[in-house]
Amino acid sequence: DENRPRMDPEENINIVTDSRLKRTIRDYLDSQGEEIFIKEMKREDGTLKSRARLLSEYLTEHSGEFPNWELENLKEVKEKSDNQLWNLLAEVSAKKLKDALLDTFLDLRLFGATIAVKKKTITQIGPVQFKLGRSLHQVKPQLIKGTTVMPSRAGVEAGTITETWVLPYSLIGFYGIVNENTGKETGLTEEDLDLLMEGMWNGTKDLITRSKVGQIPRFLLRVVYSEGNYHIG
Repeated sequence: DENRPRMDPEENINIVTDSRLKRTIRDYLDSQGEEIFIKEMKREDGTLKSRARLLSEYLTEHSGEFPNWELENLKEVKEKSDNQLWNLLAEVSAKKLKDALLDTFLDLRLFGATIAVKKKTITQIGPVQFKLGRSLHQVKPQLIKGTTVMPSRAGVEAGTITETWVLPYSLIGFYGIVNENTGKETGLTEEDLDLLMEGMWNGTKDLITRSKVGQIPRFLLRVVYSEGNYHIG
């Protein structure tokens, strides 16, 4: 079922993807005014902006760093089709664009990204990686049924049967690592890591969708290893 919690059917364990945790962190940091690259941005007509449009807007706003970028203002970006923008982006140095994006966007320094630009692909592995979250106990999903009544036309009501899967309780544990060598590649700073921890804790408290409202962080532990490549976990 589409809205059913992810489960390990062999162990009856609840599973949460690392992508969900990263989304939680991104949304919180974005709400705090941090520069976030991977997020939904809409045009004036309500449709989502393409990746080509987002990159073109970024380059236009930072045109001083890209002397061969042709567009001088956001109005010119708006007038171009996505295909025209991709053709312009193909002329930009992939390394220069990658360095500029990492310098600007916190989530790219943390989690990395793969960005395809015509025949070029900008790839950066993120220093922060999480394993799948798993409940620390067995869980039992429950199906809640209900009826929604809405007026369909004057004087007539129409009812729709609704079904929602819920978990009455699930204590979910995540663990992750921060690779210091990859962090040097992305320019990751200690301040970035402080914001990561803040995003995990406060972002979890800020979730307000129906399936996630009421979630509360219980325990957050950060282990800082001695310098070098040795670590456990």
